[in-house]
Amino acid sequence: MLTLSPIVAGSAGTPVVFNENGDAPGRYDIFQYQPTNRSTAEYRVIGSWTNKLHLKVEAMRWKKGDRSLPPSVCSIPCRTGERKKVVKGVPCCWHCERCEGYHYQASEFTCELCPYEMRPDVNRTGCVPIPIIKLEWHSPWAVFPVFISMLGIIATSFVIVTFVRHNDTPIVRASGREMSYVLLTGIFLCYAITFLMIATPDVGVCSLRRIFLGLGMCFSYAALLTKTNRIHRIFEQGKKSVTAPRLISPASQLAITFSLISVQLLGVFVWFAVDPPPHDGGLRRAADPGSVVGTRRPQV
Repeated sequence: MLTLSPIVAGSAGTPVVFNENGDAPGRYDIFQYQPTNRSTAEYRVIGSWTNKLHLKVEAMRWKKGDRSLPPSVCSIPCRTGERKKVVKGVPCCWHCERCEGYHYQASEFTCELCPYEMRPDVNRTGCVPIPIIKLEWHSPWAVFPVFISMLGIIATSFVIVTFVRHNDTPIVRASGREMSYVLLTGIFLCYAITFLMIATPDVGVCSLRRIFLGLGMCFSYAALLTKTNRIHRIFEQGKKSVTAPRLISPASQLAITFSLISVQLLGVFVWFAVDPPPHDGGLRRAADPGSVVGTRRPQV
């Protein structure tokens, strides 16, 4: 049987040993390519390997002579607001993707969409309510229309009160008392709609806008049309005979007027059925959630 001495000295005086596989352990010198003072570069020994690593960290040089150790990883950690997109087949490596638009970082690997009335926060780690721009009551764009509307409402109310006080006088009765009240109601609604247009939009306000925005003009035009038609038919009938035409009494005039107004209301109710006012008051998202705010559009 062949036997080996446990320790045999080599020509350099170092022991010769073998592992369990019969292989000699490796001995390596570790070199680093370093710049020199002569604006050149050369390989320099910075350590060795003999059964274990012997490394002279202080002798190592990196870019521009920096001695700090550079990171040696497949992927650096993602920043806040970025998700990890793992490289297929290499689970320890990934690409960092920023959560864009209205998405926020829900977990380490996913981005999710914020609710409709919210936008991502600065770090994109959660959602915050979208600031809403609307016409404020103290804005100059609101103060002037409100002032004009108040003058119109006061003037219209004064005329209505005057008509009521002199309701049975010949002048009021000759002017078409019932149609005058309908006409004044329409004028009053035209001025009053200003306040609904400035109010904060919600389901109730948007619904009232749809109803009353055209209703005031409908009252006025229906009353004027009915009065004009009545006068025209009276004069035309007078050319033919001395008998009065039909449907010229106050009750008939009111029935004709409200029949015309009902067409407007029917159209509005059909609109409600086909396109109900949104629960968010018509909120519109901006293209860039970080630089601008949302606005609400009137649902009329």
